Amino acid sequence: MVTRWFVLSGNSQKNTTFSQLSMMQEQVRAKVRAKLPVDLPGNPFAEPLGPTFSEFVQYVLSGRHTDEHWRPYYAHCSPCHISYQFVLRCEDIDRDGREFIEYLNRTSQVQMYWENPTKGGSTKEFVCSYYSQLTKETVRKLITKYEYDFKLFEYKPDRYLECASDSQI
Repeated sequence: MVTRWFVLSGNSQKNTTFSQLSMMQEQVRAKVRAKLPVDLPGNPFAEPLGPTFSEFVQYVLSGRHTDEHWRPYYAHCSPCHISYQFVLRCEDIDRDGREFIEYLNRTSQVQMYWENPTKGGSTKEFVCSYYSQLTKETVRKLITKYEYDFKLFEYKPDRYLECASDSQI
């Protein structure tokens, strides 16, 4: 049995097999990986593709938004005004989570597991795959914008700079 998907493209509806759908998704992925413009008329995954990571970073740096998700964390959570006993970081959730559960004395009731690890490599490789799309100058601007967050949460800006390229891609 062949699974069929109904995909809207423009004003027409196409009866598309799962194989064809996968092929259209791969066309977009291949263009993005090759850093080529995604000009694929009729491919619903290319219309619209959305901003690239570099375009998104430029938007965040522009400051022309009021979205709290992109504001430096220290500006809206006031971590200096609350006496936290624990701050758990996603990057260290395995270690931090175990320590937190031990602190609560709940090791016998809670079993930690990681349901969605980074696929295809380490977190550093994953992060670098994005930051390699940015120039060192752009990464420096991000570091400046989030300077206090780096300090508060003990992030090392150098690791992001190491991933950046010397020229715009």
